[in-house]
Amino acid sequence: MSIYQTRILHARRDRDFGRVEAQVEIITHDGPGVPAASRKLLVSVPDHAKGRLRTRVAREAERLSEHFRAHERARTIAQAARTVAA
Repeated sequence: MSIYQTRILHARRDRDFGRVEAQVEIITHDGPGVPAASRKLLVSVPDHAKGRLRTRVAREAERLSEHFRAHERARTIAQAARTVAA
């Protein structure tokens, strides 16, 4: 999976918990012949941490997107295995 674009749609700071919540859109591409896919995620990162806030939000969204993609892939394989066994 390659990430074409990561765009922050909306962000807000939660001062009570010291975090920034952001809605992020990630556009990915899995390979030739496969259309680009868009996913919107809600991520949360500490507001006072090392590094640029925009970079930390984008990395967290990319990490979460990869996690969801791996989970979807495992679920698809499990469904295919059940179909073959039936």
